[in-house]
Amino acid sequence: MAWDWEKLSPLQRCWSTLAGIGLQAELQHTHFFFRAEFGATNLSGAKLPQIDLSAADLRGAHLDRADLRKACLEKTRLESASLVAANLSWAQARQADLRWALLRGADFTEATLEGAELGGADLSETICNRAEFAGAHLQGARLCGAVMESIELGRADLQRADLRSAALPFADLHDANLCEAILDGADLRGADLAGALLGGASLEEALLGEEELDHEGKPLRTLLSTRELAPLVKKGELLKARWQRLTIGGRRFERTELEQSRLP
Repeated sequence: MAWDWEKLSPLQRCWSTLAGIGLQAELQHTHFFFRAEFGATNLSGAKLPQIDLSAADLRGAHLDRADLRKACLEKTRLESASLVAANLSWAQARQADLRWALLRGADFTEATLEGAELGGADLSETICNRAEFAGAHLQGARLCGAVMESIELGRADLQRADLRSAALPFADLHDANLCEAILDGADLRGADLAGALLGGASLEEALLGEEELDHEGKPLRTLLSTRELAPLVKKGELLKARWQRLTIGGRRFERTELEQSRLP
């Protein structure tokens, strides 16, 4: 469970804030904090671009609205930390531990989180365009309304993850584990689902198809994307998921209708 600032005593808040002030003062001399132990430090709104916090201990830290652009967070311990609306664009966070972290509204544009631990984390309404989450562990994570165009999620573990209304056009989900995941209303047009496990996943009202443009004629991927249009997932795989209605290539299908269709 994420750290709750409101539950801290006045003395705990004071020490946490003083530790944060001390760290920011130290930034005038160095940006290198490899394996540093900060714990539940208050760094809310801190300007920390390009800081090296690799393998540092920031469990329970308060980093809401912090500027962590291009930060090095590889193997950093951020369990139960709060990073609501933080900017982590282009951050390098391979194998970082963000279990149970609060990340609502954070910006992960083109960030690298390969192999990161994100089980139980709240990534609702995050921006993860072109981010790399290959092999990440996202069991039970909340990604409702997240914007993840061209994201790399190959081999990621998304069991029981909540991706309702998530935008995943041109996402790479090959060999991902989506068992029991909730993808109701998710946009999966152009996404690569080859080898993905869909058993028990919910795809109610999801959008799929081999499309490059939306209904208004606007591209589903940005010019910065290097992703190619992926073929539609096989009908047999879709029928392993739970749903009664979804849309494929702009056409709405009832489950029984898809079962009887000639789609491959």
